[in-house]
Amino acid sequence: MPARQHNGQGRARRMWLAVAAVVASAALAAVGAGAAVAAGSAAERAAPLLPSDPAIWEKPGLRDGLLAPAGAADAADEPAGDRGFDVLDYALDLELLVAEARVRGAAAIRLRALADGLARLRLDLDATLTADSVTWNGAPAAWQAGGDSLVILLPAPLAAGAEGVARLSYAGAPRQAVPPLGAGLMFRAHGDETADPTDGGPVVANVSEPSNARTWWPCKDHPSDKATATVAITVPDTLTAIGNGRLVAREDVAPGRRRFVWREDYPIATYLVSVAVSNYATWRETCACAAGGLALDYHVFPQDEARARLDLAPTCDMVRCLEEIAGPYPFAGEKYAQAAIRWGGAMENQTAASLGQFLFTGTGRYALIIVHELAHQWFGNLVTPARWADIWLNEGFARYAEALWLERAQGRDAYFAYLRQIGPARHPDLFVQDGILSDPAPILPNLLIYDKGAWVLHILRGQIGDAAFFALLRDWTADPARAHGNADTGDFVRAASRAAGRDLAPLLRPWLDTAAVPALDWTATAVPLPGGRTSVRVTVRQRGDVLFPLDLTLRLAAGPDTLRATLPLRGPIASGTWELPGALPPSGVQVVLDPDGWLLWRDARDALPPPLLAVLAAGPNPVGPDGARLTYTLREPAPVRAALYDARGRRLGAWDLGRQPAATAEAPHAWRWDGRDGGARPLPAGVYWLELVAGDAGHGRAVRKVLLAG
Repeated sequence: MPARQHNGQGRARRMWLAVAAVVASAALAAVGAGAAVAAGSAAERAAPLLPSDPAIWEKPGLRDGLLAPAGAADAADEPAGDRGFDVLDYALDLELLVAEARVRGAAAIRLRALADGLARLRLDLDATLTADSVTWNGAPAAWQAGGDSLVILLPAPLAAGAEGVARLSYAGAPRQAVPPLGAGLMFRAHGDETADPTDGGPVVANVSEPSNARTWWPCKDHPSDKATATVAITVPDTLTAIGNGRLVAREDVAPGRRRFVWREDYPIATYLVSVAVSNYATWRETCACAAGGLALDYHVFPQDEARARLDLAPTCDMVRCLEEIAGPYPFAGEKYAQAAIRWGGAMENQTAASLGQFLFTGTGRYALIIVHELAHQWFGNLVTPARWADIWLNEGFARYAEALWLERAQGRDAYFAYLRQIGPARHPDLFVQDGILSDPAPILPNLLIYDKGAWVLHILRGQIGDAAFFALLRDWTADPARAHGNADTGDFVRAASRAAGRDLAPLLRPWLDTAAVPALDWTATAVPLPGGRTSVRVTVRQRGDVLFPLDLTLRLAAGPDTLRATLPLRGPIASGTWELPGALPPSGVQVVLDPDGWLLWRDARDALPPPLLAVLAAGPNPVGPDGARLTYTLREPAPVRAALYDARGRRLGAWDLGRQPAATAEAPHAWRWDGRDGGARPLPAGVYWLELVAGDAGHGRAVRKVLLAG
C-alpha cells in the first residue's frame, strides 16, 4: 500500500476548527487579488506557482492552451450521435515512461452503432501519438490518421444497435503546452516551494478540459458521450498512480515496475479521466455522510503533508454541506480522492480531483478551491453539459457552491460579501462586455461562466425563494434523465420552471442569452394619512432594449418606520402603493431598491461611463482572404492584447498591440486579423473567437465570434 496511511479524524480536524474563522476573510482576499499568475522561466521546475485570482486557479493552463496545428476545424459542439456511434466502455492500459516523457498505450473501445450503415469510426487522437495496430472485433482493421483524428474503416457496415470493440495500440510523446502551466498529460517534478524547488520526485498528471484527452489517449473526446472506463497505469515502483473510481489491482509486473488498475463504474466524460502519479504521502479518512461511509483519500507530496493535513481537513464537512444542497455523493461505493499535482490550478476529475501544489499553505487560504472541485462531482461530473457552450452549468454552479459554503460556515453576511466580490466589485460593467453566458467565447478561460453563472443562480434564488431554489438543486442532480448523463441550458430552464411552478424562461433568458442588465429609475411620492400614517407610491421604470421581468424588493423608510415591499415589474413600468405606520417626517421617505443585493442592475439616472474597451465592429464576417478588421475604443490609455481561440477553447495565437492612447467612436483604433494563427500559419474554415483585452489588470475585455470562410 502507499506509504504514510493514517486516519485523518484527529488533530487535523481540530486544527480545522481553529482556522475556520479565517477561511472566509482569506478567501475573499484571494478573490479581490490581481489576475496575475507567477510567470514561468525557462527553468520550469523552479518557477513558483502561486496564482492569486480565481479566474486562473482552476484551469490556468488553458490561457496558454495547446497551440493547435493547422488542420481540420474542430466541431466542438457536435451532437452526441453525429459520428453514428455511442461509446459504452473504455479499457485503457498505459505505460508511462517517466524519464522520457513518453507513453505507450493500448485502448479497447466498446461501442454501439446508433443508425444503420455505420462504416467508419472517427476517433480523436493527437498527431503527436502514432497508432501501430488497430483491430475491430479481434481482426485487423484498416485505418487512416490525420490531424487529430484517426478513422477506422469497418469491414462491413453496422446495423443500428450492433456492438463491437475497436482496439488500438499507440505510442508517442504527448504534446506539451507552453510552460509552466499547460494542459493534456504533463511530465514534471515537484519541489518544496519555500526551499529547494528541484527537490522531490517526478509528477505525471493530466488536465484534459475541455478537449485534450485526445493528446494522450484515443477516444471520442466530447462531453456528450459518457462511458464507463478502466485505466491501468504502469509506473516505476517508487511511485503511486491515482485514477478514477476504485482501485481493483496493484501488482508488480516487472523489476522496478508497478501497475495500478482503476475502474470507474459510473459513466464518465473523457475530459474527466484522470492520471496523477508521484511519490505520494497518502492517508485516508472515512466520512460518515448520506452516501454512507465515504472514503476520502489524500495524496500529497511528502514535503507538503503537514500543511496539507490542515488545508484538507474540512473536506468531510464540505461533503456533508454539499449533500444537503445537492443530494448524496454521486459515486456511491467509490471514493473521493484529492491528489497533488505540479500545476498552477485545480481540476475536478471524477472521484479523483487534482490540486495544484500551491494550495497547501496550512492556513485554509484556499478552502474555496477545495469546495469548488468537490462541488463539481455533482455539477459537471454527475450532470455533464451536453455541449461546451453549456459549461456555465459546471462552473457557475461550482462557483455558487463556494458562496453557499461560506453562508453555512460564516453566515449570510459572508455569502453576500462574496457575491459582491465576484459580481460588481470584480466586474464594474456587470459583464456587459463579456459576452453571452449561454454561448461563451472562448469556452475557457472565461470568468463569465464562473462569476455571472453564479450570479444567475443567486438571482434565481432571490426571485423564487429558498424552498423552490434548493428543491431545484436537489432535483437537478437526482432526476434520472440527467443523473450520470448530460444536460443543457434549456433543461435547466425547464427544471427551474418546474421547481417554481411557473414558466421561468422570461426571467432567465435575458440573463442567459444577452449581455444586458436591468437599467432602473424610480420616483416616489408620499402623502400623510389620517391617524399619523403615511402613504407611499413608488413607480419604477426599466430603460433599455431588453426588459427583465422581476419581483423587485423595496425598502421604504419614513423616519424610524420601515417597510419591505415587493413590486412586480413585468414590463417597462410598474407602480405600487403602500402604507407606513408612522407620520410623514420633514425629511420625506427614503426608497431603496434591492436593499439586500439580490440583483445585478444599474441606476439608469446615472450617466453610464464608457467601458474601458469596446469593440465597435468586426468585419467582414464571414472573414474572407483579406482577413477581418476590428475597430475598438478605449476610455483611457491602456496596453491592449489580442488573442484568437478555436471552438475547443484552444488559444491559437496572441498578439501584443502595445500601449494605445484613448480613442472614441469617431476616431477608433483598428487591428487587422489576417486569418492566420500566431505562427502565421493559414487556418481552416470554421468558427473562431477574437478577443481584445485592455488594461494592466485585464479589466477591459471584448470578444467577437467570426466565421472564417473556406
